[in-house]
Amino acid sequence: MSAFVFEKTDESQGRLALAAELTISTVAELQIALGGALEECRVLTLDGRGVGDIDVAGLQLLCSVHRTAAAHGKEVRIDGLDEGPWPELVNAAGLRRHEACSLSTDKRNCLWR
Repeated sequence: MSAFVFEKTDESQGRLALAAELTISTVAELQIALGGALEECRVLTLDGRGVGDIDVAGLQLLCSVHRTAAAHGKEVRIDGLDEGPWPELVNAAGLRRHEACSLSTDKRNCLWR
């Protein structure tokens, strides 16, 4: 059973609950879950509130799925970026910006802002 749980919330939207660990040991499983979820919806919300540990591999995969979604006219959002390890990690990785990346359509809730 996958540690990443996807649920379709309506015809065009879905939600993927991220596992407690987004590290090199889980990115292969996460990549499969993200690919399947993106096929199912136009707007994918990632629930990051339960994440307790994340490393560079996890961040790279999240960035990759964001770029892939944008290239296909889809949107990825992340909930919970102000909780748990996210604020410190995003700052340490140099991802904190004054505005979202140019690919983001959700300026409030972007990992890359």
